[in-house]
Amino acid sequence: MDNFITVVISKLLLPLTIFLIGLVLGRKTDRLDDRSISAAGLFVFVPFYFFRLSMSQNPAAHEFVFILFFIFFHTLILFGAAYKAFQLLEANPRTRRLMLTNTLIVSIFGMRFIQPLLGDPAAALQTVNIQIFYHALILATLGIFLLSHEVWAQDRLLAIFKTPLIYVLGLGFLVSLFHPVVPYPVLEVIDSMHGVVYPLCLLIAGILFGKQVFFSEMGEYLALLPALGLCVFFRLIFSPVLAMAIVPLMNMDNVTLERSLVLGSGMPTGLLAALLVSYYGKSHEKRFTILCIVGSTLLHFLTLPLLENLTDSWFPV
Repeated sequence: MDNFITVVISKLLLPLTIFLIGLVLGRKTDRLDDRSISAAGLFVFVPFYFFRLSMSQNPAAHEFVFILFFIFFHTLILFGAAYKAFQLLEANPRTRRLMLTNTLIVSIFGMRFIQPLLGDPAAALQTVNIQIFYHALILATLGIFLLSHEVWAQDRLLAIFKTPLIYVLGLGFLVSLFHPVVPYPVLEVIDSMHGVVYPLCLLIAGILFGKQVFFSEMGEYLALLPALGLCVFFRLIFSPVLAMAIVPLMNMDNVTLERSLVLGSGMPTGLLAALLVSYYGKSHEKRFTILCIVGSTLLHFLTLPLLENLTDSWFPV
């Protein structure tokens, strides 16, 4: 038990420290512009992260196609169910798109923590990498489409191609297909920029929390509870239950892959949603998103052990 507590503390200490630094900066620095910092993240650092991620893929692996089909059908059903539920709140279209973003953007950084639960370490690493690649693709396309400022759908579709994210994912995937020699100094730069993304996302999330969430105004946030509750429900409960229904139908005959898809589907709202809403969103949208990220992450510490027990029963190693 003492060893478990030590491991948990070691994993949480750094992200919690960076988040708290961002919170203090958001509280104390009046002219701190989170949108400018997020622009640097979305247009500079995240592209390096996505390029490094996509160039490390193995398209020849049979898991690549299985996960593609799973992600497609899972996202399609989740999107449809959540969209219908959010319509019941009678929110305006922009708010519904915000809620869908917080439902569909998963914590790709958190997915690294489920690797030890999947079985064979090499297979676990590969399946998690592929899942993260597809979720990065969802963020670069559907995430931007939903949160773009444009009114018309065709303009929001064009907004996808005004960011470098979709291009670097495609370029990195071509590298993974044809295996050109990438000079070591270039790889060093890519890896260095890649390493900035996680702490930068934590910092921006902390800044948003510091600037947008005040405990003296918690009474006003009660109006957000139905929408927040629905987002968290679809992210932490409906999504993994849906995965547990889809996975047996695919006849994968790969326990590591099956466990990865189910546990990965139960991840909380991702930190990258904070970058998106910080750049594209308004003040109240930033508040909603950071509350959704923090709330779903805290509740995930309760739902993950339950989901792990269910996964052990349905898909034993």
